Amino acid sequence: MRNVLIAIGVALSLGSCSEDPEPGGASSASTAPTVSPSTPTPSGFEERWIAVIRVASEPSDLDALTQQLLGPLGTALVVSPAECFEGLPDTVLGGYLIGAVRDTRSEAEGLVLDAGEEVVFSAHVTIACTD
Repeated sequence: MRNVLIAIGVALSLGSCSEDPEPGGASSASTAPTVSPSTPTPSGFEERWIAVIRVASEPSDLDALTQQLLGPLGTALVVSPAECFEGLPDTVLGGYLIGAVRDTRSEAEGLVLDAGEEVVFSAHVTIACTD
């Protein structure tokens, strides 16, 4: 559980906000990301892209995968209740997710693929939880 909290804290402390220039478009790990600045949300929370690897009903179900991905994903790793992200599909609410958070869709998905995992889905989200 300590590692889960560390991963959440690291993900929430990441830098500036920006949007993927082509929301909804497919991307590959070899595509160079284009980063464009965005304005802060009215709530003051960050807008980022998340590439979700797995969703579980219990956070402990993600412990082994968290340990496996700490090195490859580094500060991009996030393990969190789904409710911490506005903009996710309703089907994941009430659960916990593990994934990579970055400024662009291609960056987030590329990290996941480079770590040897598959992207279940990606979403442009507002991070609603703070540490």
